Amino acid sequence: LLIVGGCGPPEPEQVFFQSNMREMVSNQIEDYYQREIANVTRALFGTPDKPSVMPEMKLDIKQLQFAAGPVWDDQQGGSHGLYRKHCAHCHGINGDGQGPTAQFLNPYPRDYRPAIFKFKSTYNPARPTTEDLHRVLMNGIPGTAMPSFSLLPPAEVAALVEYVKYLSMRGQMETSLIGYVFDELGEDDD
Repeated sequence: LLIVGGCGPPEPEQVFFQSNMREMVSNQIEDYYQREIANVTRALFGTPDKPSVMPEMKLDIKQLQFAAGPVWDDQQGGSHGLYRKHCAHCHGINGDGQGPTAQFLNPYPRDYRPAIFKFKSTYNPARPTTEDLHRVLMNGIPGTAMPSFSLLPPAEVAALVEYVKYLSMRGQMETSLIGYVFDELGEDDD
């Protein structure tokens, strides 16, 4: 009777990425299209707890799963939920640079969604290389709140790098969909 009545442990609350409302509002995206854009990005990228990617994105899903979700340790002592443990308090769950501590930082944390990175070896507008992101995580950024993560095991650093790439791709896709709706769809288009 207790099991049927629901007296077991509560289910964890489902966490979703929040839409980029700054872009939605500035491009005057209607509510219907806002929901559709959210549905498409969720179908392509999953949620912060359960990321998903298409093979064409060339991201390592095992590393993403290692970095994603709530913080917990397995029986072998391996940490999971690395992004929330080390990054989300500044960069936010969405990678929007608006985590709970961001308002106290100067300069503000990087917004990963536009995939614009300052410290990279590639020319604009090219994305940073994996090595560029790895270097920033290992060295931190002097003069900012970005610390060095050089004390983390290499597998954890690699998982965090992969997750930053994932957040950037997700953000770029969402922005592209917003641009498509704004530029390409007329009032009569479905």
